[in-house]
Amino acid sequence: MHAAVMPSARWSAAAVIAAASAAVLAGEAAPVAPPSARDQASPIEWTAKDDHQHMLDRLGITTLRRGADGMNPRSPYYQNTDESKADPWPDLPDPLTLKNGRKVTTAEEWWSARRPEIVEDFDREVYGRVPEDAPKVNWEVASATEGREGDVPVITKRLIGRADNSSCREIEVAIQLSLTTPAGAAGPVPVMMEFGFSFGGFGGGGFGGGGPSWQQQVLAKGWGYAILSPTSVQADSGSGLRKGIIGLCNKGQPRKPDDWGALRAWAWGASRALDYLETDEAVDATQVGIEGLSRYGKAALVAMAYDRRFAIGFIGSSGAGGAKLHRRNFGELVENLTGSGEYHWMAGNFLKYGGPLNAGDLPVDAHELIALCAPRPTFISYGASTGRGAEGTWVDQKGSFMAAAAAGCVFRLLGKKDLGTSEFPPVETALVDGELAFRQHGGGHTNGPNWPAFLEFAERYIKSPRPHAAGKLNILFLFADDQRADTIAAHGNPHIRTPNLDTLAGRGFSFRGNYVCGGNSGAVCVPSRAMLMSGKTWFRVNTASLEGAKLLPELLGEHGYATFGTGKWHNGQKSWLRAFRQGRNIFFGGMSDHTRVPVRDLGPDGALTAERTGEKISSELFADAAIEFLERRDAARPFFAYVAFTAPHDPRMPPVPYREAYYRDLPPLPANFRPQLPFDNGMMRGGRDENLAPWPRTEAVIRAQLAEYYGLITHLDEQVGRILAALERTGAADSTVVVYAADNGLALGSHGLLGKQSVYEHSMRVPMIFAGPGIPRGKSTEAFTYLLDVFPTLCDIAGIAPPPDLDGESLRPLWEGTKERVRDSVFLPFIQIQRAVRDERWKLVCYPKIGYLELFDLGADPHETTNLIDRPENAGHVRRLFDLMRRWQAEVGDTLALPTESTTPEKVDLTGRKREPDQWQPEWIRKKYFEAAPPDAGKQ
Repeated sequence: MHAAVMPSARWSAAAVIAAASAAVLAGEAAPVAPPSARDQASPIEWTAKDDHQHMLDRLGITTLRRGADGMNPRSPYYQNTDESKADPWPDLPDPLTLKNGRKVTTAEEWWSARRPEIVEDFDREVYGRVPEDAPKVNWEVASATEGREGDVPVITKRLIGRADNSSCREIEVAIQLSLTTPAGAAGPVPVMMEFGFSFGGFGGGGFGGGGPSWQQQVLAKGWGYAILSPTSVQADSGSGLRKGIIGLCNKGQPRKPDDWGALRAWAWGASRALDYLETDEAVDATQVGIEGLSRYGKAALVAMAYDRRFAIGFIGSSGAGGAKLHRRNFGELVENLTGSGEYHWMAGNFLKYGGPLNAGDLPVDAHELIALCAPRPTFISYGASTGRGAEGTWVDQKGSFMAAAAAGCVFRLLGKKDLGTSEFPPVETALVDGELAFRQHGGGHTNGPNWPAFLEFAERYIKSPRPHAAGKLNILFLFADDQRADTIAAHGNPHIRTPNLDTLAGRGFSFRGNYVCGGNSGAVCVPSRAMLMSGKTWFRVNTASLEGAKLLPELLGEHGYATFGTGKWHNGQKSWLRAFRQGRNIFFGGMSDHTRVPVRDLGPDGALTAERTGEKISSELFADAAIEFLERRDAARPFFAYVAFTAPHDPRMPPVPYREAYYRDLPPLPANFRPQLPFDNGMMRGGRDENLAPWPRTEAVIRAQLAEYYGLITHLDEQVGRILAALERTGAADSTVVVYAADNGLALGSHGLLGKQSVYEHSMRVPMIFAGPGIPRGKSTEAFTYLLDVFPTLCDIAGIAPPPDLDGESLRPLWEGTKERVRDSVFLPFIQIQRAVRDERWKLVCYPKIGYLELFDLGADPHETTNLIDRPENAGHVRRLFDLMRRWQAEVGDTLALPTESTTPEKVDLTGRKREPDQWQPEWIRKKYFEAAPPDAGKQ
């Protein structure tokens, strides 16, 4: 029940926040529940009224304003339906203005700066925070049955997700989920997940008159559906806040003011259900939508906003607390949400806005919640406000339309279409031309009549699995140039932004122990790419021309694949022409200015066109070519598309916004940074790469170059996202294996080096991810692999016998779990000056020309900072590793003589060594890094 109306002298926002912060959040000195209810080991048993009052006491609130009455037109508090009085606070917070007043003008600024600000406000003031230690949920299949829904044979699984309650045994959370998929589908299927009743009863969005149910409509598209019981995650009452997932996290004690409410808890439950769907082979977890009605429409919108894995949202009649603007005085109000009947949906802090603050004091509003869904397609649904069988005005259809319209600026910033109008549309008018959609149907409080319109909208983005020609999978190979293995956020680097590679890693299987097998050239990319394309070590293939070797795309083409190549090819034109039958924006060479790449196309006559200069930065140039191929390809043939980027190879010249973003928050130095390598590894005086910064290396210069390097990777990541989106858009994603890898690593300050010409981990270890049908999602292995393993692995996937003389191994057994490893060690031979071998823990490095040896304990010293070669207790490891290295030499045909004793190398100091920029470095890099005194790190 709501308290009496507050006195007219309303507190100021500043006064309330100061009082609440001082009295509650810092010292918690405000009145609390009676002593008998505090500090109990067992969960507290309170009514909703008791709990509501306790939160008011914690916040120091003595009076709340009364909410609107939606039932009794004679009530003095009856809801407002007069549009002339509906907008007392017409000025909404700007989704694209940072708190410091600066305008957001790029997608990068949205993701890195503005979106986190909005999320923080919703966490603190509106929906509450999910605890960092929220328990893990373990899923079990309670039953699996075959049946039919309409004309569709289906398999239905009933699942229980048990939350780990080891922290509070008295509270058990068993999440109820059902999953129904078409039997005999051609592959993993998209799934619509509804907040409803999964173990019997009706689904919240399934009404709407005659005709097929929403479930039958979904199945008719070849999709599946899941129903999640929200109350099995968290009770829909204030009295249940000491139980369910909120109670479990709080060990049965009352909430703190910024703790999560039921809406956020239900959304969390949907995310845990999605965790399960990512493991179910019947489900395409990249195409899972979320849907709900009424309070569960609110929860669906919250889930869509917070969890970017949900591919599409169907938000039904969500009203206040969902898509309706809080600042609207129309229908249900903020004051209703702060009363004892609904407050449990929200964070405790939200009560402040029902007294002494008001909706106009909220730092965020519903349009920004919708904006958090961008750029994913989001369909906002309502019933009509008036007419026979109408939903009524309580949900404020227009207020939600206004919120969706105000969110459109974020969709546009991210390259998507908004509603296309600011005029409130008539009933039955579908605004579905963009990724942001709105429709009112003529019925009541149901999603039923809008399901056909939603499904027609969704079909633009969600694709059913299709049988593929000859049963062969497509292959999309994305290849980076000079990318270290530690430059993907999902693989443990919190200082770099790679959202698309993170998503790919979440959808696929990562090889975290992946190496290039050394090289016979300072331009390591030449032998690396030769080994990739031939499946052989550089000792057994002509790396410059690939003459005489059967190439991977050449073999695939002989077995019916359409072969397409774009980007860098560093092994001769003749070999490219053997390998590919289609190509655009092909770069024959090693490096160039990224904004002036010399490229050629493969003409319809089978000949290469004249060279021209690309008109875009390299990564965009190659992504454009790949997207054009995907959009125009012959869908009757499987394809192999090879996209070989030149980023993040120097010149390290990302577009200005990408490098400026990292200048503002410079990456830290590598853990193994040093000013100089104190000995000559054979590449110190003559290598171009080492010439790109003065000696000794300084923190300012290295952090600046890392910022530019990271900027190139983030820009590359964005182009990867564009290509993957085109794969989805063209309907090929469900039948395509995507491989992401790099040709070699890079030092960039590690060990005092800049280049890749060493056998240290930072130069030889490279990222590699496989994702697609039949490949586990979100898994990884540390097993030793080489890039040259890609050739036999893709043959295995395609069902093609590989050439018998390959040095690589199929990696498929690693993700299928039939093998833990395909080799016990790796050999890293670099021209005639360096050799290394490593096993799971130890690594031996040899420098034959100077007779120097290094021994590293990678278990204790993964960054190779301490040479243990002279410690007598390690003599056995040295002998064992020498024997292992010689066996490797015999296997690959390496005849280089190795030193058996380590001598102290001549100390090298290159301080002040004269440097000249190469021809490809742009003017600003020449000025910045080739002057006598390089500028500060963050300045261009």
